[in-house]
Amino acid sequence: IGRERVEELVHAVDAPAADQRLSTTAALRAYTSGGAYAGFDEDRLGTVTPDSHADLVALDGSPWEREIDGIDPVLTVVDGRVVYDAVDGTDPSR
Repeated sequence: IGRERVEELVHAVDAPAADQRLSTTAALRAYTSGGAYAGFDEDRLGTVTPDSHADLVALDGSPWEREIDGIDPVLTVVDGRVVYDAVDGTDPSR
């Protein structure tokens, strides 16, 4: 989950119409295990469990305690490799 995905989550949680809004938990599930389920890969993707192939992100705050648009990713791991690390400056997009 990069900055772009955070923006998508913000829209899902803060949609203009109340009946279109998702809770923080529902939005995160939609973008993780829900996406794996939609792609028929729920047996190997979408959760951080033994034998799963999970990409993951560490955030600088809790989306349950702060506004999502004020939270930044600090670490991103894809296929077991760190592809972004705010501490050491690892960012292949630069």
